[in-house]
Amino acid sequence: MEEDLKKLVRGVKLILRIAQVEPLASHLDHKDESPLLDHQLHLKSDKELEEVVRERLETLYHPASTCRMAPLEDGGVVDAKLRVYGVQGLRVCDASIFPEIVSGHTVRFLHVTHRYDLDAYMWSN
Repeated sequence: MEEDLKKLVRGVKLILRIAQVEPLASHLDHKDESPLLDHQLHLKSDKELEEVVRERLETLYHPASTCRMAPLEDGGVVDAKLRVYGVQGLRVCDASIFPEIVSGHTVRFLHVTHRYDLDAYMWSN
């Protein structure tokens, strides 16, 4: 987590440097003092930028692949029938089971996953 924060701060600093040079700089209104634009961000210390990142960072995408379907020895959390390893009677059927993050919209893949889970559940009883 700390390493991620450092990378994000470096990224913010890079973006701020890019915004100060041409050809981009002349297209930005650096006199606008709106707090939403925060044109003084480049004057902040790394510690202050860490706080900015912590305050403003959010996930805009659907979380996926946090409970991946794979063999237990390969780091999987659920098996091919979507049963959680080591927890009797618990299945997971959402985007968290995707072995890798999909390149398309997750809803499409979720429809297939839900159908697969229904079939797996019906045939396992």
